[in-house]
Amino acid sequence: ELEPQLRADPSLIEAFIDETLRIYPPVNRTARKVRAPLTVDGQSLSPGDLVILFLGAANRDPKIFPDPDVLRIVRPERKINGVLSFGYGAHLCIGRLLSILELRIFYEELLKRTDALNVDVDSIRYRDGSVLKGISQLRLTATARG
Repeated sequence: ELEPQLRADPSLIEAFIDETLRIYPPVNRTARKVRAPLTVDGQSLSPGDLVILFLGAANRDPKIFPDPDVLRIVRPERKINGVLSFGYGAHLCIGRLLSILELRIFYEELLKRTDALNVDVDSIRYRDGSVLKGISQLRLTATARG
């Protein structure tokens, strides 16, 4: 159902990438040290305390992203709140723009060079580490254009 949308309107590819990264972030968690006294949800934190941040959970917060487990190419709340898969602010990943560019080129070329794609969803296997995430197996059948 997504493939025809992307073929009909390739300008949606970047939104598709953002949404895919929201649901499947390559890094699930990260850690930071507290630099100044801070209170979060009634919990006092002191300088030097280690805080574990679950980016994958934040990207699926139902208060921020309604129906968080549903992949929606058009999701206006992404523009307001942003996706944390590459960090945020001073900790924004320096490779973010290059990664998104590579993904955009990959999807543009894949759609240009094929007439049809079929993913065997039952074959998908995930590398399920607590920090790094990703797909370890995916069976894809592509019908070449021409």
